[in-house]
Amino acid sequence: MNFPAKDEKQSSPFFSVVIATYNSALTLATCINSITNQSFQDFEILVFDNDSKDGTVEIIQAFASKFPCIGWRSAKDNGVYDAMNNGVRNARGSWLYFIGSDDFLYDDSVFEKVAAMANNRKDKIIYGSVLVKGDAGWASDGQVYDGKFSINKIIARNICHQAIFYHREVFEKIGFFNEAYRICADHDFNIRAATSFKFQFYNIIVATFSAGGMSTQHDPVFLNDFEKVIVKYHPARLPFLKVRSYKLSEQADFFFRENKLIRGLALYAMYIWKRFINRT
Repeated sequence: MNFPAKDEKQSSPFFSVVIATYNSALTLATCINSITNQSFQDFEILVFDNDSKDGTVEIIQAFASKFPCIGWRSAKDNGVYDAMNNGVRNARGSWLYFIGSDDFLYDDSVFEKVAAMANNRKDKIIYGSVLVKGDAGWASDGQVYDGKFSINKIIARNICHQAIFYHREVFEKIGFFNEAYRICADHDFNIRAATSFKFQFYNIIVATFSAGGMSTQHDPVFLNDFEKVIVKYHPARLPFLKVRSYKLSEQADFFFRENKLIRGLALYAMYIWKRFINRT
């Protein structure tokens, strides 16, 4: 185990790259090489491994012995979002980036391009696209996914986390990934983040995203909570979404109990509209 403690006197890197691994021996080297080969070298790599037994740890150790910027930990965890949250807690960088162990950066200039954009703007969330490798169901092999997103599009489809760079202020303001959502915590996070931050699109391919595994699975807990999440964080979007009327009533009651009368009245008005006029 090799994980450096945070040192307030030590200069912070520009990027903190977080990788969650579990039995990733076949793909991890390609992932890490795509990072260490970047033309922009002001970064750290934080690897959180879920007690792999296939040689993943040995690969991490080999890279860490060569690159002092790599910190790692191998122990049982509570899934990929537990690892990503640990990355947030331990990151020293100004900007955080999360990449899967079977994904890799698109080319050697990605960090240089993103750093230049981050330095020239005040935005706290910067994103591009990913090149899909394999069939994900929601995207096909060779597709560039998925250009610029509006808030409605984020709600409906989400942005791949392999395409997004978050300033650390985002986590300081809205908190961590919700680990109750085993597959879609990044979708929930982006929905919450969109209430407070602008998502700035940059027309580049950030990474090659390997379809399969978690990306093709469903998250029943998130699907069950989805309407509640939208009602809570984006009530203004409800006329454009198929949110059932009883969910609006539930959330209106919640706001009334919290003495948030204006939001409660607004949601109750939407409830009346959908229940008795639009009937959806």
